[in-house]
Amino acid sequence: MAKKVDTRALRQLAEGLVEKLIGEDGFAAETRGDLVTSLVRQWMTYEGNATLFHGSGQAGFRLDAGPFGKPRLIPEAVSSGWLDRVALDWGIPEDGVPGIIDQLNRGQSAEAITRDGVAVRLWVNPKERSRCIEPVVRTPKPEGAVRDLVLIAGNVLDQAIGSWLDPEERDLLVRSVAGQLRDHQGNALVLMPGEVVEINLEELEDGLCRYGYRRVQIDLAAGLRALGLPEGEETEAIARLNHGEEHRFESASGVPFRLFMDPKDKCVKTVSLVPSHARTFSGGGSLASFCPDCSAVLTPGGQIACHCCGRQLLSPAEAPNVT
Repeated sequence: MAKKVDTRALRQLAEGLVEKLIGEDGFAAETRGDLVTSLVRQWMTYEGNATLFHGSGQAGFRLDAGPFGKPRLIPEAVSSGWLDRVALDWGIPEDGVPGIIDQLNRGQSAEAITRDGVAVRLWVNPKERSRCIEPVVRTPKPEGAVRDLVLIAGNVLDQAIGSWLDPEERDLLVRSVAGQLRDHQGNALVLMPGEVVEINLEELEDGLCRYGYRRVQIDLAAGLRALGLPEGEETEAIARLNHGEEHRFESASGVPFRLFMDPKDKCVKTVSLVPSHARTFSGGGSLASFCPDCSAVLTPGGQIACHCCGRQLLSPAEAPNVT
């Protein structure tokens, strides 16, 4: 899209699209004006991206430049069934789903109450193609009281991973996540072979808190091997890290390293146990992690920019000095 936005052209596109949706997909005619306004606002806010929910489905509408520079509409399929799964997993009454859809279509966020009386917030980001649901703890924390992190960790793990965990394993993981939330300013990680679950707890100004999670798809085993972990130790290393422990190993050249998680930085780090072999930054310890944008494995010792997506990771002055 050109930098100069032709809002009249966008509105004409939105009006034509909404008329089609009302005629073919059964959108309520009385929502016409709100949907048109929402689409235009989304395209301008999310760099030419918009989304609408209907029933259990979701559709994306991306703008691109046509052959003569005018904006054209490109429909994009989005996986369906997310709202159905959310309603089932979180215990949202069926008669509350239409109201959620209406809120998401108007403002890309919604609030609802589960059958257990828990307030939850749902939101969608059309540009990032992301969706999330997070509880909002509405009971203010009494002055001097300590947040029940074990309870919060258990709730979010049940939603993020499900109930298939062995009870003993679940208890260990809950305590690990609670400890991470306590020690890493409300951040925690759960590692699995094909993905990383990032958990975040935020304290609000009015004494309330909110927490949520997101999944990052990544070949974790390959990433750990890229950090120097010997092949065959991936499963043991992941288990130790999930228990809140570090994993020690020797590189191919016989140099001992320790591998550990840094939930606040949302990465896995390695540090040599032999100072003469340690990779160091000019300003601190060695870092080996994943790109926060595309999840590519970064070269141990640091990179100025991600080799896959180009994200700036360090300024030239911060470039790693390997010794």
